[in-house]
Amino acid sequence: LCALALPPHACSRVEGRRAAKGALRRIAVSSCSSVGYLEEQLALDAAQHLAECAAGFHRWPTIADAVDEETSLRAARTTPHSVHSDSVVSPRNTPFLTRELVRMTEEPVLAAEECAAIVREAEARGEAVGWQSRFTLQASSSEVLVSHLPLASTILASALPRVAALAATLLPGIHPSDLRVYNAIVVRYDAARGLDHMPGHGDFSLLSVNIALSEGHAGGGTWFQALGGESGKTIQVNRAGHALVHAGSLWHAGARVDAGLRYVLVLFLHCASYVDHSTRLQTRAISCLAAGEISAALRLLQLATEVNPADAENWLQLAIAHRRNGDRSLAAEAGRTMAALYAANNDHGFAGLYNYACDLRAIGSLEDAACAFAEVARIGELSCEGVLSSAARSAAELGLGSCLRALGLLDEAGQALERGLAIEPNAADLWAELGLVMHAQGQEEAALAASGKCCGGSEALAVRV
Repeated sequence: LCALALPPHACSRVEGRRAAKGALRRIAVSSCSSVGYLEEQLALDAAQHLAECAAGFHRWPTIADAVDEETSLRAARTTPHSVHSDSVVSPRNTPFLTRELVRMTEEPVLAAEECAAIVREAEARGEAVGWQSRFTLQASSSEVLVSHLPLASTILASALPRVAALAATLLPGIHPSDLRVYNAIVVRYDAARGLDHMPGHGDFSLLSVNIALSEGHAGGGTWFQALGGESGKTIQVNRAGHALVHAGSLWHAGARVDAGLRYVLVLFLHCASYVDHSTRLQTRAISCLAAGEISAALRLLQLATEVNPADAENWLQLAIAHRRNGDRSLAAEAGRTMAALYAANNDHGFAGLYNYACDLRAIGSLEDAACAFAEVARIGELSCEGVLSSAARSAAELGLGSCLRALGLLDEAGQALERGLAIEPNAADLWAELGLVMHAQGQEEAALAASGKCCGGSEALAVRV
């Protein structure tokens, strides 16, 4: 069980706690979990969810306008995109119960003139008070809250029944009026200023809706790790007013905009009758990690992996918590489960696998670490342009080269490091490691030349999550 079903429109703490107790009886609790702690956390999840849904309904009540079949608006026609597994986001991909976790509309949900009006108002707001990155917490793009845009708020309020009908196509048995807006933002990607992409992430939402507000830019789109081949797939919505809806927790990124400005209206939706415990536990654990409360984070993440063992992100965050707690062996153990889920779902996370390889190297499992670094380097080579940095890709080759050198495989180590230098020719750490390989091979002059290129170099590269 990865979520708690609540009665539609339930709003009291008492109802939330009763529902949490019902869920408790349906969860097989492992020996390492306290039933009282589990009950407490489920009740907290329910209370927070109900409060957020109530606030969303107060701010955006028009989402419930299509209450009966006669007044309901037909959902926009869509093209579905399927992930590779029935358990990418949760066992059986609950609550979606399908592999079709991404849909792109074939017709607009907003008129072109409405999109242009939202862009103008967002730009005016940005000019007056500045564009921010407070909600996404990413310095690679900028945004404004729709709640700060009166005209955009009016346009969105009118469109919400249509948008809800679209979003609900991913949720069998859920009426569009049961959805709630958790937040709504206008995101701007600006190629000229280098604010041109958004790194890989999952959303704090059950469903996310991206509505294109502009045309004429080059590049961009939404990249999904679990679509397409091993390099993922980028879906571009290039017509203003058309939309992309996806499961919020599905790992994705804003692909790099090569030229021009790209504007997107992004809605984050909850469902009043569904609590995603796994995501809430994970989110609280990440907050604990940020506050230095590692023991609390570990306990929450252990519970998250029990509630939803199919979510690789839970295991990735558990590995991070163990790593910050100084236990690289337990970090590697969590990373091993994460890597197995990635492989089973053909859903490869570069950063998580890179740090798993680093954990294996730290505990002395050099052969396993070399294999893991080789897999990371392979994924990096396949990665979509604009999603993964050259520094990250070269870091994988550096890790592989250092492990191969430690194993005495000097020729193979040199080849890995040269591949890394082909990606990042001025990377001091790669030159330093190559110098060590050449020294071990007895190539003293070449080793000195390589070491000369790394004088004043940086600390070892790392992929940080």
